[in-house]
Amino acid sequence: MLRNIFLFLTIAISLSAAAQKFGYVDHEAILADLPAALEAKAKLNETSQNYRVEFDKLQAEMDRKFQEYQALGPNTPESIKKRRQQEIEELDMKIQQFRATVQQELESLEQNLMTPVRQSLEQAIRQVGQQGDYICIFNRQLIDYSRDDVKDLTSDVRAILIPAK
Repeated sequence: MLRNIFLFLTIAISLSAAAQKFGYVDHEAILADLPAALEAKAKLNETSQNYRVEFDKLQAEMDRKFQEYQALGPNTPESIKKRRQQEIEELDMKIQQFRATVQQELESLEQNLMTPVRQSLEQAIRQVGQQGDYICIFNRQLIDYSRDDVKDLTSDVRAILIPAK
């Protein structure tokens, strides 16, 4: 009797394992076509370019001040040399602070712009998973190997996020 129960459980577990469905989605491919992601990337690039222009101005000012400092003659009083050197050091600190601030602001902007996009992607993946009765859906970039029976669901998720026209 115990042997029959064990055999029954083994068969039941094997059958249930065979019925499990797994899939994967290529997040990068979807984001490359998703209008909201493209808009976010364009906004991020535009903001980054604006910061780049401001950084270039600061760098040009630094270059100019350094050239002026180097052009000081040997007869220039020491107090003037020290003041110019201090101006260069202060400008260098300003540039370093600007870089750090810009990096933080760009990271924050990317987070703010991409969070709703990622959330909509996750919702679409969840919807495809529930509709198709999938046990698990993986991100394609994180899979080194999958069997042929693991289905690529990228087009299904893309269809939810980017309806055909």
